[in-house]
Amino acid sequence: MSLGFGALGQLPLATLPGAGAPPPTFVAAWANHRNDTLDEGDTMKKNVAGQAIGAQMCSATDGSAFTGAVTVYVCGDAGAQAVGSVGAGACTHEGNGYHTYAPAQAETNYNLIGFTFIGSGAIPSTVQVATSFPQTVDLSTGITSITGNITGNLSGSVGSVTGAVGRVTGNVGGNVTGSVGSVVAVVSADITKIGTDTTALTAFKQAVMGNVIGTIGLASTTTVLVTSSMTPAAAVIDQFKGRILIFDKDTTTADLRGQATDITASTILGVLTVTALTTAPASSDTFAIT
Repeated sequence: MSLGFGALGQLPLATLPGAGAPPPTFVAAWANHRNDTLDEGDTMKKNVAGQAIGAQMCSATDGSAFTGAVTVYVCGDAGAQAVGSVGAGACTHEGNGYHTYAPAQAETNYNLIGFTFIGSGAIPSTVQVATSFPQTVDLSTGITSITGNITGNLSGSVGSVTGAVGRVTGNVGGNVTGSVGSVVAVVSADITKIGTDTTALTAFKQAVMGNVIGTIGLASTTTVLVTSSMTPAAAVIDQFKGRILIFDKDTTTADLRGQATDITASTILGVLTVTALTTAPASSDTFAIT
């Protein structure tokens, strides 16, 4: 009487004399494990380092746990199969025939990955995984560098961004190189000194706060400027007498851009008498008084 493994791979089947050998399609259960099928939960995060994959290895002789050396081969998106790039594909035996491999980040950058575990005297075992996109938690530790365009939103800490950013909400601790559509944050809190001098920043702030900004109204001439707004507004006669008025570099009237004149008198209504300009300003021309 000869012995073979039953369908469950556990109980021996008695083959009676004359009954013949098992059918040619017979496969012991221990030889039919973890190959070809993609089960629910067989997933891996795409293009993310620090992951692991494992397989149970069986002896080709008797189906016992295989504890010898195992090497993994990687096949991504039906491409060429290649030996694992980490440690030449060498796997770690965790115990009882279970072997693991920690793939490189590049080896996870596929939609479908096949990890084939082989060992001399062992039955090869292939584990297929379908990758998924990284979860938010995978990015929560911060991004050191981004090169390219970002069309969505970023929340958290970013070391540096090179390229176009549509919108930034929050604090930017490092440098931004490129164009930023808008920044929603408190920027002034991060400016504490000019160079290494906090006193210089205070002096600069006082100098800027002492300036007056304004807009020209209707009916102005080269010597009389009627303003539509000034900040701070005129409160007394000759409040701005003796000061210098400079038109902005991008003011409406091109001939007045950067042109300066002294103020010889001013009214409580914000009408300024000045030394003659080369051109009469138009309504909406902008200026600063220093």
